Amino acid sequence: MKIRLFVNIKSSVFDPQSKEITEAAQTLGFENVADIKAGKFFDIKLKDQKIDEEMIKKLAENLLVNFNLETYHYEILEDE
Repeated sequence: MKIRLFVNIKSSVFDPQSKEITEAAQTLGFENVADIKAGKFFDIKLKDQKIDEEMIKKLAENLLVNFNLETYHYEILEDE
């Protein structure tokens, strides 16, 4: 079983990377682009098919996400 955990900067936090990407897209002629938010994701492969949401929450909150700056959500993926 796989989980994809998405992490994004909170909207209340200044994000210079996303600002630069947005401005670059507009400079390249993509005038209709109003905003681009950069983020990251983690693919987590579980040993068995059981989804333990509490374990995923603890992993995210204790290791993968900085709650001062970031938010997260996850999706369950099909095995490849």
